[in-house]
Amino acid sequence: MKATRPVLLFDLDGTLTDNSEGIIDGTRLGLAAVGIHQVSDDDVRAAIGPPLRSMFASWGLSTNDVGLAVAAYRAHYTEVGILMNRVYAGIPAALADLGATHRLAVATSKPEVFAIRILEHFDLAGHFDKIGGATIDGARETKASVVRHTLASLDIEATSAVMIGDRRHDIEGSRAEGVERSVGVSWGFGSAQELIDAGATTIVDSPEQLRSALSDEQFRPSTRSRQRLNTNLLAHE
Repeated sequence: MKATRPVLLFDLDGTLTDNSEGIIDGTRLGLAAVGIHQVSDDDVRAAIGPPLRSMFASWGLSTNDVGLAVAAYRAHYTEVGILMNRVYAGIPAALADLGATHRLAVATSKPEVFAIRILEHFDLAGHFDKIGGATIDGARETKASVVRHTLASLDIEATSAVMIGDRRHDIEGSRAEGVERSVGVSWGFGSAQELIDAGATTIVDSPEQLRSALSDEQFRPSTRSRQRLNTNLLAHE
């Protein structure tokens, strides 16, 4: 019987990389395309996290204007903003360490093609069994739908997974798909209080703390989950 390794689902923006400069620039251009020019960086940072269409809709835009803003954002982001980005200190070492004992995957509301490009650019893609993200056309957009897609691609049950993210959408969206355990990271775009209110299992302040927290018993699959997972593995042997 094969041993079952727990699965860690990582958000991307605000968890693995800081793409705030590119996102803020793209958002400003998107809003300017529909006549909104007076927006502070703090306002944009507070909005980062949900799917792009939802983010622009939070400014009270009509459905048509949301489409125009998204198009302007992506025209800039695809060529310039995507690489206005940096990896958080300590993340490469944390991924290398965690990958020895866990399966790693990404579940981001960013379009999957962008997520793959970013992680390949920073030589991080090889750490992940699956890089799951949204679709450009919006057919798969919410965090819940991305988590569902990622779990299905990995052929695992939600009860074997742990979500790691910086905004309430990560915690709430993964829980909606049956992911019972989550780690909120305080170095991203959300606050620790937001993550606590969303029901994160624990909060960490650094990638080093993340490595330590995930060794705790509460982040190991339950006996019931391991039994189901081992049955699934045997069926594929």
